[in-house]
Amino acid sequence: MDGSYHIDTALRGFVDRIVEQYKARDDINGDIREIYGEVKEAGFVVSVVRGMVREYRMDAEARAALYQHQNEYRVALGLSHLEGTPLGDAALEAEAIELGETMRKPTPFAEQPVHKRPRGRPRKDAAPSNGSRPMFDA
Repeated sequence: MDGSYHIDTALRGFVDRIVEQYKARDDINGDIREIYGEVKEAGFVVSVVRGMVREYRMDAEARAALYQHQNEYRVALGLSHLEGTPLGDAALEAEAIELGETMRKPTPFAEQPVHKRPRGRPRKDAAPSNGSRPMFDA
């Protein structure tokens, strides 16, 4: 018997097994796609569920590291979910003190002063409200 016959049959066996696994994977991917379709029909946001499945499949240490990095980035970008709450503000102030920075929070829009300006053009016979003389004589 020829040694190449054994190599050919072994190679054919490997290729056939790989092709079968690809077919099984395609079937499984189709099933997963159908489940995500059901998720969408149930009114859930599919992208959020996909992210949750990705996190659920991670080991606990990798998931904790991911959450820590995401929290650090959210705080750095001002997207912290505790921002604007007493606990969140205290945590941000404590972090700023630890870093040696001074915290100056912007004034909320509703608390900013309102400067009322007169509407329309000033009348020719009206004196300027700031007490100065007109720039040009009319």
